[in-house]
Parts: sequence; C-alpha cells; structure tokens
Amino acid sequence: MEELKGRVCVKIRGKERNMPCVIVDVIDKNFVVIDGLVKKRRCNLKHLKILNKTINEKDKEKIIEKLIKEGIISREKVDKLKKKEEIVRKRMEKKKKI
Repeated sequence: MEELKGRVCVKIRGKERNMPCVIVDVIDKNFVVIDGLVKKRRCNLKHLKILNKTINEKDKEKIIEKLIKEGIISREKVDKLKKKEEIVRKRMEKKKKI
C-alpha cells in the first residue's frame, strides 16, 4: 500500500468529483489522505481513479504547481476555483458578523 503515496488521482465521487489530487498518506487498505485541488481529507480508495503519474510533494501549493506543470489541470481552472473559494469564504464571514 505504501506504493500509493504520491500517486496522482481524480475524485470520481462527492462534491469534488473530477478534481485532481495526490495521495499524501496511506491509512489502511481502504482509506488514504488526499490533497491538491481538494480539501485535505481522508478518502475511500473506491472514490478515486488512480493515474499513472507520481508527485512526491506534501505541500498543497507545490502539489498544485506540479499538477499544472504536468498538464493535468490548467492555470485558468485553478485561478477560477481559487476565486470561487474566496467568494464563498467572504459570504461565510459576512454571515458570522450578522
């Protein structure tokens, strides 16, 4: 199972489906920890499509840069997702003030 560390994957289930990510840690035979264009979290291997590429990084920003460099995702899509994330964060802050 340790050979899964660093493998590039695509989520195929959940609200983050079709988003690329990297396996940063293996919990057991069914679960791994993923990070990248998804929130760092535990994930079931059944919810991932594992690709034949490897990225040996643990930092979120470095993972994203490598995904762009490898051509797995475009810079424009990353910028669009970050902008959307910022809008959601601002709305949540506004709700907390009320």
